[in-house]
Amino acid sequence: MVHLANQFFKHTIERRYWALVWGNPAKVSEYRHRQYRAQAPMTAKVFAGIPEAENGKYAVTHWRVLERFYRHAH
Repeated sequence: MVHLANQFFKHTIERRYWALVWGNPAKVSEYRHRQYRAQAPMTAKVFAGIPEAENGKYAVTHWRVLERFYRHAH
């Protein structure tokens, strides 16, 4: 468990998420989204994209479509 905590602390951890989405996202199969993220003003549990680096942290999200279905994508 200490090794995992160190990875979070050093920002070397890699996170992977799988999602089934309704509809087909864009016509592209891969995308990289970059933005600054900060806590929403009314709650500490919600993060939102902000236009500049005022109080936010830089975040990069990579996604790709693994499989397309009739009305869904995976």
